Amino acid sequence: ACFAAFVAWNGGVAVGDRESHAAVGHYAQPFYLSLFCFGTLSPLLSIPSRLVAFAGWLPRNLASTMLFLLSAALSVRFGTIAHPYLLADNRHYTFYLWKNLMGRYYWLRYALTPLYLVSLHTVASAISKTLSPLKISLLCVCSALVLVPAGLIECRYFAIPTLLVLLHIPLPSPSSK
Repeated sequence: ACFAAFVAWNGGVAVGDRESHAAVGHYAQPFYLSLFCFGTLSPLLSIPSRLVAFAGWLPRNLASTMLFLLSAALSVRFGTIAHPYLLADNRHYTFYLWKNLMGRYYWLRYALTPLYLVSLHTVASAISKTLSPLKISLLCVCSALVLVPAGLIECRYFAIPTLLVLLHIPLPSPSSK
């Protein structure tokens, strides 16, 4: 009730510069999250065995793989946003990633789409031991609902979904070391 009253009184959720904090359709954000989860949680993901499993999964799922790659390419094409703050604030490494790679080499945005598939499959297979497909889908949808409207690429936006994934990755038993 207090939050609703604040939103009504403030005229919106944003505090400060409303134009720079307007909701947008940044459809590439969930893919950035997949890479972030994959990279930060890689020590726990047993990547070699999961890549072998992915190689076995891929031929059996060519149609869904092609559909995913097409939707990822369309998301990259029509849903990649270079927020003005991203391009102006050289205190963050996302500035340098965009300035030196993603903004300079347009083709790189599309070249990453297969890696999005590998990272999503690896992370999803890691948490599938503890979460049902419905809960994994809900985690993905809720993460997308938070990330897609955000125009700025910030690792702090990825922290909560990554933590939720981390909480559901089964840890190896001490006897298996």
